[in-house]
Amino acid sequence: MRVVTELTRDDTVAQQVTTDLLRRPDVARKTMRDDTTRMLVNRAQFDNSNEGSVNLAADPTIMGETSSD
Repeated sequence: MRVVTELTRDDTVAQQVTTDLLRRPDVARKTMRDDTTRMLVNRAQFDNSNEGSVNLAADPTIMGETSSD
């Protein structure tokens, strides 16, 4: 376990390793049994959703607006 922790100190590496592991159905299912993990994943989804909504609202081409040039 210590080796894995050492190898995933970099956030980019940790993100990729986590993504790869959660693509394993049994690992994902068992991981989501942990209340804290599930809460943090749900919070990250909420934050990403809000961030996407802000980005969509800032882009007039996505919202169907056209320039009057």
